[in-house]
Amino acid sequence: WHEGGLRLPESPRHGGMNAFFLSHHGECALQENAKRARYYRELGTQQPQLDATEAKRLNALWQDDTVKSLVKTMSATCDVHMFNLNFFMSRLDYIAADNYVPSDLDILHSRQRSTGATETSFVKDNTRWTLIDMGGQKPERAKWDRALVEGIKAVFFFVSTEEFDVEASEEKGKSKLDIALETWKYLLTNSKLDNILIFLLLNKIDLLEMKLQPDCSKFTKVFPDFAGDKTKEGALGYLKSMFMKAVPDGFKSNLITCTPVCALDGNLVEKVFSDAKAQVLNRALSSL
Repeated sequence: WHEGGLRLPESPRHGGMNAFFLSHHGECALQENAKRARYYRELGTQQPQLDATEAKRLNALWQDDTVKSLVKTMSATCDVHMFNLNFFMSRLDYIAADNYVPSDLDILHSRQRSTGATETSFVKDNTRWTLIDMGGQKPERAKWDRALVEGIKAVFFFVSTEEFDVEASEEKGKSKLDIALETWKYLLTNSKLDNILIFLLLNKIDLLEMKLQPDCSKFTKVFPDFAGDKTKEGALGYLKSMFMKAVPDGFKSNLITCTPVCALDGNLVEKVFSDAKAQVLNRALSSL
C-alpha cells in the first residue's frame, strides 16, 4: 500500500506488478476492476513477474476511468514520469511475452535514479571515452567536486525543459527549473571548471513541445515577460538566454555550448556527442 495512490516500477519486466494502488481518492467504476485494484493493493511489497495474466489485469485497470483520473492527478502534483509510464503501458502485451528482449526504445524510456558516481567506458572511433554519471538531487550535488578530478575534459549539464511548472520537492515554492538554474550557477562557481568545456543540454524538448500546446499559455503564466514566438523554438530561446545570463562574471562563456536535445532521439544524441568529441579533440590538439 502506497499512500499516494501510485508507485512506479524501476523496470518494465520486474517489480512492476504492485505499481498501481487505488487509494482513498476513489473506487473503480467496474466491480471487476475494484477486485483487481484490491489484488494489487494486498500484494504489498511482493513483486510477481509480469506475464500474460498480469498484463490483462493491468490493461483492464489502465482503461478504467477512475484510474485515468488518478493518474492525471498524480502527474500534475507528483514527481511521476507519465510519458514513460504511458509508453510501457502501451507495450504491456509485448513486455509480458516469454521471449521479451528490451528494445533500444525500452531502455531509453527506462528510468533509474543516479546516485554516487557511475563510470561507463567505451571506445568510439579508436578513442576511449569515460563518462561519469552524477545524480542531480541535492544530496548528490555535494559529491560533484570529487568527480572533477584531473583529466576531466568536459561537463554535460542536463536541464529538463518541461519542468518549468513542476514543483520541486526539495524546496517548496520553487519549480524544478528554478532549482536547475540555481544548481547551474552553483556549478559554475567551481574553480576546477575554469578551463573545461561545458555543454548545457536543454533536454526533453519533445515533452516541452507537448506542454506548450495549444497556445503556450502554461509557459507565459510562469514567465510573463516571455515575448518570443509562441513555439518550442521561442521557448527554448528564452530558456537558453535565462541560463546564459546566469553565467557568473569572469567565467569564460566561450567554453559553454548550449544545445536543445531529446534523449530519446538517437540521431540527435549522436550529433551532440560528435560535436562534443570534436571540441574535446580540437582542444587537445591545440595544446600540443
